[in-house]
Amino acid sequence: MIGKMLSHRKMLTTARDAHLARDSVKTSAARVAESFRTNLAGRGQIL
Repeated sequence: MIGKMLSHRKMLTTARDAHLARDSVKTSAARVAESFRTNLAGRGQIL
């Protein structure tokens, strides 16, 4: 169904796009976590 909405003719295309989306979410979450770690460490808080 999602593939049809995105005009994908093959399910593999939709699966590939979903995989890329998950990777970008993981990368973004890691960046946010590192930012929190850096800010908390600068305030002398134990991590």
